This record gives sequence, structure tokens and C-alpha cells, in this order.
Amino acid sequence: MATLRSRLLVVACWSLLSGLLHVQKLEALAEENSVKVELLEPGAAPRAAIRLQPTPGTTETVEMVMKLGQSMTMNGNKLPSVDAPGQKTTIDITTGEIGPNGDIQFKFQYKNIELVEDPAKPSPLAPALKQMLAPLVGASGSAVITDRGLTKKVDFVIPPGVAPQLKTMMDGMKESMQRLSSPLPEEAIGIGGKWRVTQVMTVNGVRLTQVTVHELKQVDGLRYTVGISLTQSAEPQAISPPGLPPGTKIQLDALDSQGDGTMVIHSKSVIPAESQLRLTSNTKMNIDVGGQKQAMSMEMKMEMSVSPVAKSTGSGE
Repeated sequence: MATLRSRLLVVACWSLLSGLLHVQKLEALAEENSVKVELLEPGAAPRAAIRLQPTPGTTETVEMVMKLGQSMTMNGNKLPSVDAPGQKTTIDITTGEIGPNGDIQFKFQYKNIELVEDPAKPSPLAPALKQMLAPLVGASGSAVITDRGLTKKVDFVIPPGVAPQLKTMMDGMKESMQRLSSPLPEEAIGIGGKWRVTQVMTVNGVRLTQVTVHELKQVDGLRYTVGISLTQSAEPQAISPPGLPPGTKIQLDALDSQGDGTMVIHSKSVIPAESQLRLTSNTKMNIDVGGQKQAMSMEMKMEMSVSPVAKSTGSGE
């Protein structure tokens, strides 16, 4: 049973790790994943429509750092707390052509992924997570978004020679990459302006509804500081997250997440220039392993930050 618990912990942590970009703000293919953007309040004058207008040929490098902790109970018995190590991911993003309708093409590449551990408190999950994350280094792809940050297309190139199990996990990253940008309202807004983004999405086999409320807090030239609050919920359903041990079935009974944070949108950047997010997620599920059923509850607390590392200009500018 100890081995099973360890495997399930790894699967649960991976599901949140690969969903990381989806909390980073947060929306995917408008038609395919049912994204709805609603203006709640226009805010104070002066007001202006926020649009993304990056410079073709510009490369941005961003660094995402995520820390998470969790507590679990199995059949009503609390399990020892096992925190996953922090994850630091470095991604290069290069803006390509911009269409007459404002659609923006860009390419991305995972330059480095490393675990950030406390030497005094090493995590038992580190070896498995290192193995899972290592093939992502060098992975690349391309995307097309609108000038309001709505994703229209994503192509994700997985490096050759990846084991089938890891390839399945990496396939899930494509959906995460679809949510790099943050949808903006159609209307002009000012300080205090609020808009709500409602999305039905599937993350690692879990179909959920996510509602994000944005509030414009500050405008400084081309930089827009936005406050964020979000909720996630899911109906009961059977799920099959990547890396699930053979013969294992999981029935999700409930999922409820609450989060808040801030981000900085720069009109010259295809993704938020900076962001900080805190998220608490409570999940209840039933696990069937070869006919042996276990009721599991899990609480996860996550902190994530995104910051620019460097910016260089290519020949396109």
C-alpha cells in the first residue's frame, strides 16, 4: 500500500504541475473550450481598449517558479504530509508574423526545467518528478492568438525518443500552452474595470469549469496591473490522469479550487509579463486498484510566480 500511495502522490502532483500554465492565466481555444469573456464594470475614465501589439522578431524569456504542498487522507486516515519540490521552468517565446486582423503568431521552447528543493527537507517525490519533467527540456511549438489574447491554434512538438508513458504526459502540456495568454475584454476599460472569463476545459482528463474575475488596478504606459480571483469546480466523473498505474480506476467525486493573485499585462508581450498566484484546491475521489477501493481526499496549496529573465531583439524589429 505504501508503494501505491507513493505512485498516487506522484500522479496527483504531476497533474497539478502539468496544469500549471493553465492557472497562469488562463484561457484556451475560444470555440473548442467554450471561453466566454464578459465586461462587468467599465471602470473610471479615461478608458481604452487593451490590445496586444508585440514586435515581430522579439524574443522574451520568462521564468516560472511553482511551489506546492499537500495533505491527504485515505479512508478517513490522514497520511503523512509529502510536499513536492518547487519547479522552475524557463521558456523562450519569439513573436512571429502579425496578421491584418491582429492575430499574432509566436514560437516557444522549453529551455530548462529544474526542481527547487530544501536541502534540509528533500522530497521523496523528486526522483520521479525529475524523470517526468526531463523530456520537456527542448520541447517546442508554435501558437496563434488574437490581439485580445484568445488562443486560436497551438502546435506542440515533442522531442523524439520519448517513452510512450511520458509522451502521454507531455501531450497534456499542449493544452497548458493553449492558455499562456490572458483574454481581454472587447470593450474599453479604465481603472477599476472588471471582466469575467468563464471557461469549460479539460485538464489531464478532468472536465471542469473555471471562472476568473479580473480587475484593472493600475495603468503605467503600456503596462496594466490586474488583480485576479478564480474558482474551479468539477462534476463527479471517471478520470484517467497520465501515468496512472495499470488496472487503476479513479472516480472524481468533487473538486473545488479558490485562488487569487496579480499579473502585469504588457501590450508588447504575448503573455503576462509578470504574475503571482495562490491557489488552494480540495479534491475528493475514489480509487479502485484491482478491486480494492480506497476513498481519498486531498488538499493542495500552490504558489506560483512568473517573471521576465531577459529580452533580446532579432532582425525583425
